[in-house]
Amino acid sequence: MLVIGRREVEALLPVGVCIEIMDATLRSLAGGTSAQPLRSVMTTLDGLGQLALMPAQLAESKTLGFKAVAVFPGNRRVGLDGHQGVVVLFDSGTGEVDAVIDASSLTAIRTAAVTAVATRTLSDTGSTALVVLGAGTQAKWSIRAIAQVRQLTRVSIWSRTSTSSQSLANDLREELNHDGIVAVSDPAKAVADADIVVTATTSRTPIFQRDWIRGPLLVNAVGACVPSSRELDARTIRDARLVVDSRESALAESGDLLLAALDGELPHEMELFELGDILNGAVPRRDANRTLTVFESLGLGAEDVAAAGHVFEAALASGIGTRVSF
Repeated sequence: MLVIGRREVEALLPVGVCIEIMDATLRSLAGGTSAQPLRSVMTTLDGLGQLALMPAQLAESKTLGFKAVAVFPGNRRVGLDGHQGVVVLFDSGTGEVDAVIDASSLTAIRTAAVTAVATRTLSDTGSTALVVLGAGTQAKWSIRAIAQVRQLTRVSIWSRTSTSSQSLANDLREELNHDGIVAVSDPAKAVADADIVVTATTSRTPIFQRDWIRGPLLVNAVGACVPSSRELDARTIRDARLVVDSRESALAESGDLLLAALDGELPHEMELFELGDILNGAVPRRDANRTLTVFESLGLGAEDVAAAGHVFEAALASGIGTRVSF
């Protein structure tokens, strides 16, 4: 069994490579050649965190595995990632454990890569202005990933803690050699001039308002992945073309959608389009009647297992990782 840690995952899974892996994975899920059940989630007894189990099998690569992830939003206060866990890969023929891989870094990279796939697919090719609401790990990786698929001239970062957004802007401005990455104090003003928005927070109440939108816009909603959390107000959901990574997951887990429905802003039957169907050509990429598109990213076990499969093969090829015998 191979154990692969955080730094090794980041070295073996470049975000540009992961974008193409996620594109292929979403196509495979929509085409019915991969399988995953709805994830099971347990809230801790003190209510401070959740534990989720996300199994999947990918037919083409014969990759079998699951992610076990503990989500503790309060971790940022003590300098830890809010997502802690592992991805476990099994031999698809014998069930032997092949690898245990750090899930924190892998989740951040694959989530950002899916956001980049959605941005490449759903936004105009001339989109250059990005606004990111949030300044944590996921915000950082989202900017890195979207910069791979769009020629960004301006990146505006907002968070409730101004020091966090300023710190992230400073770090990425140097890392990406991009003077257009700035921290902003007024999210409404930034969104009014944006082409693409990413919401990547742990907020339980809307941080994004429909009134801020002034033109065509793609909103990638990443943070609200449980029924009790939401980042977008109900009118944003009401007026948008809604694209999801998984229809089943969205209807069971997306607080943005479920709470908007409870507000009475949505029809009884929500029209949801899966990104994989759009990639496969079964659904048009654009809707001429709607200039606002929302991509609800819940995160899928198949995405984790696909990314982990690449990391495992790359580790074997390069001799990276620690061998452990049961």
